[in-house]
Amino acid sequence: MPRSPAASALALLRRSDFRAFLAAVILAGTADSALAILLGVTVYHITRDPLALGWLGLIEAAPAIGLVLVGGHVADPMALGLFAVFFGGMMGLLPMFGAHLGVGAEGAGLMRAALSAGGPAAMTVAIRHPSRERAGLALLLAVAGVGVSVLGFGLSTEFHLSLALLFVMGACDGISVVVRHAIVRLAALKRMRGRTAAVRMVFLDSANELGGFESGVAAYLVGPALAVAGGGAITLAVVAVTAAIAPKLRRLTLLELKPRE
Repeated sequence: MPRSPAASALALLRRSDFRAFLAAVILAGTADSALAILLGVTVYHITRDPLALGWLGLIEAAPAIGLVLVGGHVADPMALGLFAVFFGGMMGLLPMFGAHLGVGAEGAGLMRAALSAGGPAAMTVAIRHPSRERAGLALLLAVAGVGVSVLGFGLSTEFHLSLALLFVMGACDGISVVVRHAIVRLAALKRMRGRTAAVRMVFLDSANELGGFESGVAAYLVGPALAVAGGGAITLAVVAVTAAIAPKLRRLTLLELKPRE
């Protein structure tokens, strides 16, 4: 009898090499988040210009876009794995929202932490209740949840409500990451997994930075609240259109996907 997802997860946690890898990922993510907030707060404190935050995001995205495709080509023959985390483009504007909400750099750090906390919470639920039979629908609903949270965050004028919306945003994004990763791993040809993962990393690993550039430009033109709320509305529109024109995605199940050579 096959083991449950929870039992499989516990078996992984008993492996010292996996625990070391997990600790490294957590520490690297924490350091990356701290550095991102520190850079954003410093740049905004000096310039008071959302466009400067946008340029910061574009500069940070350039190395990821330039190197990840090469890495994918090398990874195929070496059978290496690539990983990416997606946090959302409006993250680059958190220092600006911290200033506007009157909570400063400390509040911006707490907002970043709230978003980061949502992901592990969602993944813990996904371990016990994996979305195998309705993976496509779960993906669409998760992305829609991100859109609603982003829309609400853009319109929020209360710090604690903003924290709650960011937590929900992180949870929804965590669910979408789990489902997307499973689809890519199961649907891609084995010899193409490195290149497939590399292309995926272009969209996911650099999405925060490229989204930060777009959000910075939009905030400069129309203001931060309208820029972020508009991004959430566009996300919901994209989900609705995708659900309408891609019925196979709505009905997609992981049970029908099997690894291919």
